[in-house]
This record gives sequence, structure tokens and C-alpha cells, in this order.
Amino acid sequence: MRETLPERYFYNKKEAVRIDTLLKNIISRKNGGRKNNKINEIWQTVVNEDVQRCTRVMGLREGILYVQAESAAVIHYLTSFGKSDTIKKINVLMEKEYITDIRFKTGMVDERKRYTR
Repeated sequence: MRETLPERYFYNKKEAVRIDTLLKNIISRKNGGRKNNKINEIWQTVVNEDVQRCTRVMGLREGILYVQAESAAVIHYLTSFGKSDTIKKINVLMEKEYITDIRFKTGMVDERKRYTR
């Protein structure tokens, strides 16, 4: 297998790793500091259990919280019913006005969270 892959796929010489995987790891380490961990924990306390199951915090950049949701219906619910309240609750728990907006994107959320009730 190693003979068929170009050299750019090798992070360490023992196993093949795709470049996109490396970049995701580098970016997540760079952006995933204590603040993002705290935001993720606060998101879990602010939203209810059903929303926790179908959403995932992607990151925080320039005051905008990026959240991935499993469907457009979930995004509609979150934007229509309480987006501003959620922002206020997060800022109160962060003890500073970190978040000015929440932007949602549809995508696959962790399979383990989806079907456990």
C-alpha cells in the first residue's frame, strides 16, 4: 500500500495519514483552547438534552459561535425559538460578552449521541 501513496500522505513513517486529517488536527489544536472547551461545556448546560443530541459546537471565531446541527428543522427551531436567549445565557455564564451571534450549519453529528435516549 505504501508504494501506491505519494510521500505527502505520510505524517509518521509507520502509518499513512491523509493531509486533510493532519490539517484538521492542527487547526483544532490551534483554535481549540480553553475558551472553546468552556464554550462547549456551557453549550451543553444551556440547551436541552434533545438539542444536545443533535448539535455540536464547531468553534468560536470573532464573537460568532459556529454550531453544526443534524437537520434544517433543528436549525429552524434554534433560530426561531430562543437564539437571542441562548446567546445571553452563554454570555452570562462566560462572565463576559464573548458571543454576538450563532451561525448554524447542517451536517452529521456524532452517531453515538443521536440514538441514545
